[in-house]
Amino acid sequence: NAYRTTFEYILNADLIDCFQADRINIKSLERILGEIDKWNMKLEDPSTISRMGGDAILRDLKWIATEKDTLKRLQRLNRIFPLLKKFRLSPELSRSQNVYFEISLQQKESKSPIEKEWMEQFSLLGDNLGVKVE
Repeated sequence: NAYRTTFEYILNADLIDCFQADRINIKSLERILGEIDKWNMKLEDPSTISRMGGDAILRDLKWIATEKDTLKRLQRLNRIFPLLKKFRLSPELSRSQNVYFEISLQQKESKSPIEKEWMEQFSLLGDNLGVKVE
């Protein structure tokens, strides 16, 4: 039981580290949450992890708003939402929804063509964030 408690503590600390990095390491996030699920462990502080998840999503969205060639980051960001849902984490997404809307306006005003796959991932992100844009 002592090993289990230690293992649970380490996984929870690693989970927090995933969200504090400059960009979310989705593979580590999937691995850690997979281990927590596999061993039927609990998240120590779901509200803190939810808040950190929301902050990390916002950070990635702001990066997407200012950079070019963001397809991979969009794909990674979309992989986070099923994990959050599975572990019943509810990050605050209102600021991310606002940034998403701003990006959508930038895309509408842009004269350059938009890749089909990028648009599909961006649309999926809108669904994940609960934002509908015409």
